[in-house]
Amino acid sequence: TLIVLVSDKGVHASERALDGYCRLWRLLVALMNTYPSLDKSVHARLSTFLSSEQCRHKDHVPALGHLIPLLSVCPSLPWPKVGPTIVSETLDRNALWVCKADPRLADLSDTSVTDADRVRISLEATKVSRRLMAFHV
Repeated sequence: TLIVLVSDKGVHASERALDGYCRLWRLLVALMNTYPSLDKSVHARLSTFLSSEQCRHKDHVPALGHLIPLLSVCPSLPWPKVGPTIVSETLDRNALWVCKADPRLADLSDTSVTDADRVRISLEATKVSRRLMAFHV
């Protein structure tokens, strides 16, 4: 997506990129208004995600970056209702990214990693996720 490209590849977040995103958002809103079944489908997808921890597994939702933008066009599920679940799942997935970046970080008793290195590695491993959350939330 455009936002992943901006977040991950360092594409300059120019006025044109933001304008492109806004145009896509307006198109999605228009489609949601034109096709009520699309609105129902978006609501069902988000509701399923919220319904149980099993439905939040990566087998069901491989990329939160594809799910989170749907919140902007689903007024029936406002942030106070979905936010805690989205944040919790994001933190869980970020922990996996951090441990994948440096498996030593999975062991909190491992003294070979300094606190400063732990922070640096964690921030680097979760950069795209944090930027996506900052943009969409």
